[in-house]
Amino acid sequence: MATVLKFSRYYRHWTSPPAPEVLSSGLVVLERWEHDDLSAPFWRWYTNDRAGAFVRVDKTTTELLPGRVYLIPPRTAFATWMEEGVKVGHMHVHFSLGLDRTPAGGRIFDFPAGPEDRRLVREIGAQMRAGRGESEFTLGFQVLALVNRTLARVPVAYWAGRSSDDRMARVMRRLKAGVGEGVDNTLLAREAGLGRNAFGRFFRAATGDTPHRYLMRLRVERACALLGSDKLAVDEIAMATGFCDRFHFTRVFKRHLGVGPAEYRRRQTGG
Repeated sequence: MATVLKFSRYYRHWTSPPAPEVLSSGLVVLERWEHDDLSAPFWRWYTNDRAGAFVRVDKTTTELLPGRVYLIPPRTAFATWMEEGVKVGHMHVHFSLGLDRTPAGGRIFDFPAGPEDRRLVREIGAQMRAGRGESEFTLGFQVLALVNRTLARVPVAYWAGRSSDDRMARVMRRLKAGVGEGVDNTLLAREAGLGRNAFGRFFRAATGDTPHRYLMRLRVERACALLGSDKLAVDEIAMATGFCDRFHFTRVFKRHLGVGPAEYRRRQTGG
């Protein structure tokens, strides 16, 4: 029997925006949180359970208040500190957006936490404290839900000039899958269904970078996530992210973030 589709009106069809890729998430009790510069190539999502922690971007100071959620875009240079004698429950998520062409940061998004946000924060916090391995998938989906809910509240004007493209999504999947390997522009062009020269123009228009420089950016993002824990030595992280040695890794990392990997790791305590 043939299938019949009948409709009276067709509304706009759109492709999905780049999905957040969570690099790390955690829950800590902060007693000290003193950093001069926590800029990084990824997004940060924060919520605190009480007042007493502060973030400063340029000359603007924001106190991270309970009942609110905060987004800090990539490449935003900000300082942090806390009131003396205060302990603050601090949940963070570090994530990237794939086709992120965010200009140099310079602002913090601040939203009231709605009932669903608060429910997710409670459930995520309970699972993080329990540390049950069997709930890892559920925890990951809930963290993504929390991030997506906040991203959906960013003013539409902020995303001006950005667009989704299925061809670039395929290219990004290929690049991320081989982040530790080199760039094969012919293979990437084939993934996008374009000639090599046309692909170069297409990629630069979408990302503002060449494929090689963008791959370096992905490697630095991956390295930042690995440096957030003490499980791997810096030399091991260099190899895991596709750098030939620690010297090359440090040089590229410092070019992107202004500090070397060891110093970056020291600064990241507490998110």
